[in-house]
Parts: sequence; C-alpha cells; structure tokens
Amino acid sequence: MGQIQFLNSEIGYARRIGYSTDIVYKTIDGGENWVEVFSSEPDIGAFYFIDPELGYLVGDDGLAFKTVDGGETWIELDLPYLDFEHLIFHTELIGYAVDDYGVILKTENGGYTWSQIYQNYEINDIIITPGDEIFIAGNYGRILKSQVITEDVSLVVKEAINISVSGASLETIVAANGNEVNNVQLKYGENGNFNNSIELTDIIQVGELATYTSVLSSLKANTEYNYRAVAFSDDIEIKSEVGSFTTLPSYIFNMNFIFNPGTTNATLVGHIVANDLSISNIEFQYGLEPNSFDNNLTSSITTVNPTGENISLEGIAENLEPDTTYYVRLKANHGTESIYSNTVSFKTKPNFIITNTSPYFIDSQVNLSADIYTNNGEITDLVFEYGNKSFTNEAVTDVNTIQPSFGQRVSATINNLEENVTYFYRIRGNQGGNVIYGPEGIFSLSDTVFLELSEEIIVKRESVELNGRVYSQGGNLINIQIEYGTTLDFGNLQYVTPSAILSGSTRNIQAELQYLIPNTLYYYRLKATQI
Repeated sequence: MGQIQFLNSEIGYARRIGYSTDIVYKTIDGGENWVEVFSSEPDIGAFYFIDPELGYLVGDDGLAFKTVDGGETWIELDLPYLDFEHLIFHTELIGYAVDDYGVILKTENGGYTWSQIYQNYEINDIIITPGDEIFIAGNYGRILKSQVITEDVSLVVKEAINISVSGASLETIVAANGNEVNNVQLKYGENGNFNNSIELTDIIQVGELATYTSVLSSLKANTEYNYRAVAFSDDIEIKSEVGSFTTLPSYIFNMNFIFNPGTTNATLVGHIVANDLSISNIEFQYGLEPNSFDNNLTSSITTVNPTGENISLEGIAENLEPDTTYYVRLKANHGTESIYSNTVSFKTKPNFIITNTSPYFIDSQVNLSADIYTNNGEITDLVFEYGNKSFTNEAVTDVNTIQPSFGQRVSATINNLEENVTYFYRIRGNQGGNVIYGPEGIFSLSDTVFLELSEEIIVKRESVELNGRVYSQGGNLINIQIEYGTTLDFGNLQYVTPSAILSGSTRNIQAELQYLIPNTLYYYRLKATQI
C-alpha cells in the first residue's frame, strides 16, 4: 500500500500503487473489509482526509479531486500540470500541496484555487503542528520551519466560462477563514467600470465556504468586460482581484491567402464563424482594383448556421488574365446587414517566363542563351532575333520546343559579328498560335557602355518615376545615377535601382525623383562609372 489514514477506529482510507492504475480504498469496519472509492491512471501522489467525509487527493499531471461524502462522489479541482507527491490540510479550507520539484501550493478556499508560496528542491515530507507551525523535511538533513499565515477572508472569482456573444458565466468563491463575511456582490462592466452588480449572499459564517455561479446576459458582442467580487468583513470592504473576458464577435469572416494561382484560374479560400445569427448568400467578389469588385463567385457553402464552428469556404475563379493582380473579398448577409471580409490580393502566373543569361564571347562569336518556362501550353519555333537598330537577323536555337510546366535553357551561336557595334537581341517563339517575345538584351564585341532612359515616365505633382536599361561590356558598372536639375548644369543626383551591374549583363533600372517643384521644367540624364 502506498499510504494509509484512519479517521477513527472504524473508518480509514488506503492507497495502492499499481503498474497502470492507482486505487484508493475505504474501510468502515476497522480494516476487515475494503472497497474501492477512487482509481486513476495518472499516479496518485497523496491523499488527506480532514474527517470521515471530507478528503482531498493529488497526483501526477495536475491530478486533484475532493470528496465531501466519504468517497461516494468526487469533485475535480484545478491544479497546475505538475506531479504532486505530498498533501496536508490545516483546516477544512486551508491546505498545502507539494510537487516532485519542491513547489509548494496553498489553497485558502477548500481547493478551488491554489497559489505558489515557496519552492525548495527535494522536499520529502510536510507537517503542520497543533501550534500552526509548518515543517518541511528534505535531503541531507534539511528541515525548514514556517508558520501558517492566512487571510481572514478569501474572495476569488474564477476565469469566465461559457462565453458567448451576449453572455458568460462567472464563479465566485468565498471562504470565511477568520471572520464572518457579508454583503457579497459580483460587479462587472466595460472600460474598467463596475457599474453592474449581482447580489450573492448576506452572511457567511466563520469556517464556511460558499460558491456562487452567476450567468451574465444582455452583454455587447466582441466587448471586453472587467469583473471582481466585493464583500464586507468587520465593516471593511474586501475586493477580489480584477478579471476580464471578451464576448464573442457576432461573426468571424476572413479571406485566406491565395496559394499557387494558375495562369487563368485560382482557388479562393476563406473561413467563417457564425455565433448569433445565420449568415447567408455567401459569395466571393474579385476585380482588378482594391475597391472594385466586378466579378461574383458563389461560395461552396452559401449559408452557415450560428453553431460557433469554423467553416471553410471555397470557390474557383476562372477565365482570369495571366500575369495579372486581382483583389478578392467575401460578401454575405448577416440578418439584414451586408457584411464583408478582409481583402487579399493574388497575381496569376504569366503564360511563360523568359530570362536572358549573360552573352558568352569567343573571338568574333557570341553565344546567346535564355531560360524558358511555360505555364500554359508548349512553346515552339524558338529563334533569337538580333540586329543593330532592329531585329533583322535570326539564329535558330538548339532547343525548338518547350513542353508545358517544364523549364529549359536554350541557346544559339552567332558568327560574323562586327566590332564596335552594339547589338540588341530577344528570343521569339509561338505559344497557342500567338507570337511571344522575351525581354530585350544587349551585347557588343567591343568594350562599351549603354545607358538608356525610357520616354515613358510617370509624372506626379512633386515627383517623377523614371525607367530605363543599362549594359556594360568590358567592366562592371557602379554608381549608376540620374543627374537632374532645372538647368543643364543639373546639380542633383539620385541612385537608381540597381545602382551597379556586372559586365556582360543587361538590367532594367528605375528611380523616383522626389520633392520637385510643381509646374517646373527639369532636365535629367543617366550616368555611371565603369570599373
């Protein structure tokens, strides 16, 4: 047996330690016969009976129970998730529990709430003397002594439960450990106010414990409420600690991030929780602008009842434009009110992706190459177009066809090029009967620098957005900047992005000139340093 305790000559309790189940037995005939009154798979660490009817037990994994009828029924208590090994009570209401790491918890209200008061590793036993002294014994001859110190009144309101859109339940626990308690009230309200009250009782005698469950109603949705208990003892007002809870929102209505859209379709996903009213006519809305939703798509679920469950919503948007940003939200009816979710954006995949690699030179030859990936149908008839001022020449690539959802590098070698000439090139192909082009690149057999600003600019009242491209052969480019000013002396500099490139590469650049004077003529040009 792990433990045994007799309350008188007839009634006693004993604990068996088992391989899988611990059991508490009871005898009412002085130990002649024993009956099981409690069993547990988490190990029972200790039990303690104050009298033949009132007892407590604790154990592993926060196991904690209380009986007031000699083990016929048990009330589960709320202890931290620790492994408790020792238990002792000073009165019916005041007790101590010790875990296997020497954490000592104390209750002043019959086990309803516990608080840590001390920790000393490797505590082997705890006792309380008739003189209200506490002794704990540990390893290596260590014995510590303290005194039972208790508030005359323990006033606690536990965390709110059964929280809904308009209500919640609160449990108030009052223990009169040293003085009589009267006029107990539960007070609650919004914004730190306690302008609502519920009368709980008039008088609680010394040594008594009282618990009250209050059901709050007619609360506002999605609102934080504060609460506390107030009582009087010897004409002194006593207040519990302040707690808080937030009522549920009437609904939760959210769009999820759109993962992996296609070129012409996307799976739209959201979720909804209805807490008070049914939500109907659920649909997705999407369009090309953040505040313009020209397209509607019925959701996979169009009506959700107020069960509080998190319901997933889905729809497939089709016939979208490739390489295009869309904005999407959910719309529904909550009673007579139209409600909307948050807005998210996604971008469809392009039909194809073509990325030029740096040209490779051997004497008067150049090897052009590009990485091609197709998302929407095969690409055929691949050639590189090139020329000095226009794309008048062609070079057949080593790979003529790119299969769908497949990426590959293609290349072509060009001979008989002229020195001191800047060539422009791009790749051309056919996809679904449409001629497609890759980005334009630049190359030259001679050392050269090419700087170009686009004529297409975005002018605002006090700023301007500029774009262009740069190329360098024979050295890297650094300090790529735009000179600008109201005269041809310029006088101002703005770095572009990127502000440096490697030799042999062509890069698009961009910059924004800010804090300009409205209605004023400006001059600008590109500059860079080749190293």
